[in-house]
Parts: sequence; structure tokens; C-alpha cells
Amino acid sequence: MADDGFVGNDPMRYKCLKNYHIRWFDPRSGVWVNGGMIKGGSHTLEAPAQQDWVLLIRKKAL
Repeated sequence: MADDGFVGNDPMRYKCLKNYHIRWFDPRSGVWVNGGMIKGGSHTLEAPAQQDWVLLIRKKAL
């Protein structure tokens, strides 16, 4: 089975079976904030504060 594949017939949803590191970037201050790690499944990610943030999701290295 592929690591990342479509969920059902919805091309906008993927199944993710690997671990991912989450980091948030605050464009106002130029500071990165560690968001921890997530593993597969469905997740709701919320920015650390109310204003705009950039989310970086990277596959964990082996």
C-alpha cells in the first residue's frame, strides 16, 4: 500500500501514514515556533495566535 494515497474518491484528502514535524512561522516577528509532531490520521491544526501564521509540515527523516 502506498504511504500517501487518496481517501475514497476525494482528490483533496490524502491518507498520511508517516510522522510529520510541525512548525509555525510568525511573519510579523520572523520567529519560528515548534508545533510538535503528528502521525497520520485526521488533525485540526490551530495557529499559536489569532493573527496570520505560516504552517510548515515536513516528513520526519528516517
